[in-house]
Amino acid sequence: ATGCGDGNVRLWRLDGECLRVLRGHREWVYCLAFDSFGDTLCSGSYDSSLRVWRVATGECVAVIRGAGCCFNAVAFQPGSSDHIAAASSDPAIR
Repeated sequence: ATGCGDGNVRLWRLDGECLRVLRGHREWVYCLAFDSFGDTLCSGSYDSSLRVWRVATGECVAVIRGAGCCFNAVAFQPGSSDHIAAASSDPAIR
């Protein structure tokens, strides 16, 4: 998966074929993380949002908005697709 300056996330096959484009962010997608199972992807953007995606369908299942901050790191709790930690340009941990 790659996060792009156009606000999209692209999912790729190992041979370089783009499988799916995930649309929803309005700014640069700066960070990505898959859950331990590879079923769920979280993307963090300079548009002050995290988006949670189902990899198999490309559906956005959750949007988490920050308070005017840019997200620059995200991680799932190991063994979970329900708990996410994110770092941003403000001093909070979410």
